[in-house]
Amino acid sequence: MKHIMSKKERINSDLSCNTQNLSEQPLNTNQVMTRLGYRDRSAFWESVHRNHIPYTRLSKRRIIFDRQQLQDWIDSRSVGTVTRRLS
Repeated sequence: MKHIMSKKERINSDLSCNTQNLSEQPLNTNQVMTRLGYRDRSAFWESVHRNHIPYTRLSKRRIIFDRQQLQDWIDSRSVGTVTRRLS
């Protein structure tokens, strides 16, 4: 039977990296929006500014997202038990 990935599994899979250099690079806005399923930029920024999505402000107009902080945030929002974590 073909296994269909849940949204959380897909996000975890997307956030996981096989190479250490890539996993240390921060995510940009478009990458985070895609991984979290946001299509509306205003809804995304509303969540960011209400501190629902963790970010680091580099300057007045530059925000980046740390992969590990984002993964921790996703994990903290899960409901129920996770039987297996994708690496």
